[in-house]
Amino acid sequence: MNTPTFAELFIAHTGNVSSKWAQYLEVYERYFAPHRNKHCRILEIGVQNGGSLQLYQKYFPRAEKIVGIDINPKCKRVESGNIHIEIGSQTDRDFLNDVNATHGPFDIVIDDGSHVFDHQIASFETLFPQLSPTGVYIVEDTHTSYLPDFGGDIRKQGTFIEYGKLVLDQVNAPFFADPGNQTAWLAEHLYSVSFYDSMVVFEKRPKAAPFALAIGSEGHRQVPSFQDLAYFRKKHSLR
Repeated sequence: MNTPTFAELFIAHTGNVSSKWAQYLEVYERYFAPHRNKHCRILEIGVQNGGSLQLYQKYFPRAEKIVGIDINPKCKRVESGNIHIEIGSQTDRDFLNDVNATHGPFDIVIDDGSHVFDHQIASFETLFPQLSPTGVYIVEDTHTSYLPDFGGDIRKQGTFIEYGKLVLDQVNAPFFADPGNQTAWLAEHLYSVSFYDSMVVFEKRPKAAPFALAIGSEGHRQVPSFQDLAYFRKKHSLR
């Protein structure tokens, strides 16, 4: 018997209501699958009806904890089994730190909260550094960055999309000519940033100093690291 995909579970779901854009389902499968049969910990910002938490409970049968946070105390009714609900704001960094201390570190964080830029940024900056070493952080509904009703517009500074573009630079931080532009908690652990329709996904992994490999008639050998700026500048005739 084949294991159902997240999309198949979503379509067959008969529990509490879960509302997702159709294009999200493939993205979920891509990033959820590596954690599916592990004793993972999941956090979703924004509970609403709780249907998504119930879907995670089905998709991740070995999950240690599935945690939802929301500002509405009525969301506590969703608690069941390994589903835990904490009441508080995603802009309250002390609250987020307390949730992480109690239930984390998390392997997956999904931000489906207010969709307000400052809120999304505050949650990301608080929780991403505390993810497990191979964690993934997903921000949903980032199309609000383009909507005037949310204060957004294309290439408008201060939106989450523009913030995500700045974070993207940190993937290549070892090559910065001015190391002062590096953000340590990102430069050392940010493996990738992927932009999808209405979604941004950040992957975390421990990062070693970058190095190149040369293979040929002389065999397999390591060449100098580009993190050695003196070597890099000499190679490319930079001052």
